[in-house]
Amino acid sequence: MRIVGKAKPLSAHCLKFLAGSRFFVAILILSLSALYSCRIGSGINSNLSPWPTNLSTGVPEGMALRLYSGPSRSSAPGQVFERLIIDKRIYVLHPNVIFRHCLLRGADDAYYVVYANPGSQGLLIDRCDIRKSIVIGDGFTARGNHIRAPDGGYMNDGFMIAASDVIIEGNLIEGLAGSPGAHLDGIQVLNGRNIIIRGNWIEATSREPIAQTAETGGGVNAAIFLSPYEGRIDDIVVEGNMLIQDEGYYPLRIYDVGGKIRVTDNVWSHSRHGLSSPYHFLDCAPSVWRGNVWDSGYALD
Repeated sequence: MRIVGKAKPLSAHCLKFLAGSRFFVAILILSLSALYSCRIGSGINSNLSPWPTNLSTGVPEGMALRLYSGPSRSSAPGQVFERLIIDKRIYVLHPNVIFRHCLLRGADDAYYVVYANPGSQGLLIDRCDIRKSIVIGDGFTARGNHIRAPDGGYMNDGFMIAASDVIIEGNLIEGLAGSPGAHLDGIQVLNGRNIIIRGNWIEATSREPIAQTAETGGGVNAAIFLSPYEGRIDDIVVEGNMLIQDEGYYPLRIYDVGGKIRVTDNVWSHSRHGLSSPYHFLDCAPSVWRGNVWDSGYALD
């Protein structure tokens, strides 16, 4: 039952109290807003899901795998390699091939474990443990993988991209090991357009120190490195990544890129950001720079 009655007017004392309360609340809100703005500047990391870890990436813990003994090339469009230990090089010759829940160790040499040939558009590597590099083709996606060097071996780069329509998302890249003279990168883009690098945890560190000399070069280069060594780079999104680097100078390097690059909502480690600045742009600049912060929350200008 609803009771309808005539409301009594508020007394002058009550009105004065409410007005004062509203004034106090408004001042409090404005003060907190100003403090928040001073701390984080234009925004914070937009990756609201947890960062990738060794538990949320790669082959799920406890999942049984069997040793792959099949051919060294794909056999049909849409072929799925699943729950396998792959100790050889696989040449992908067909579109929409999938590697899921695999340990990708590769052959006993220094070359690639998966090699995307022309016609391999749509290759997906999903929730795999990757211990050797991959040759990436157009339409490639890597999602939820754990990338690190093999025990006792080298892995100079997490992903090397010279292709278009590529997505690198939600991967954990850590524990790399550079060979002598390597310029180690977590992710490097040398050519291509429409490339998305989003929500990855990237540690550009070498498990074994690399000598960095004038004669041999070498050392850690960057967590993310973009430079058009093999062709034009355009329409790149670098969003919501954690960038960590111990050796070297700049976790993010963008050199001589004439196309559009969006760098938004990434996070830099305040205690592990190389020996110099958190980023370095040479003869170019991102077309969009927004919401990039230190892991302490402070804005990174």
